[in-house]
Amino acid sequence: MALVAAESFGLNPDRIHVLIGDTRYPYGNDSGGSTTAASVCPAVYDACTKVLAELQKQAGVQDARGPNWLEACKKLGVNPLVVPGQWQEGLSSSGVGGVQFAEVEVDTETGFVRVNKDHLACRTAAWS
Repeated sequence: MALVAAESFGLNPDRIHVLIGDTRYPYGNDSGGSTTAASVCPAVYDACTKVLAELQKQAGVQDARGPNWLEACKKLGVNPLVVPGQWQEGLSSSGVGGVQFAEVEVDTETGFVRVNKDHLACRTAAWS
């Protein structure tokens, strides 16, 4: 979520503080790796797109991203921007999975295992 927001605003991810996983915050889906990204990030992207447009409008700045972010935000004063973010069709899929595998050689007499090649591949598939 921080990466989606950072990219949307042209900021470094360390400038984004994500608040999630606390009962004081609104209800959200269960957190479980790829399911969290697929279920929450489309709404984060939607909210970031809307808030950026509203910030640019209220601050009178054509592009409030990156180096212009701080100055544009200062023009708002103490009035926060609040926009709803909604899950967007087409920005994610269901049934996402990952895989890791290795090519190994096993000595059947000694039980010694040697890794010939390791493959760290993350494959995404939409299950129908």
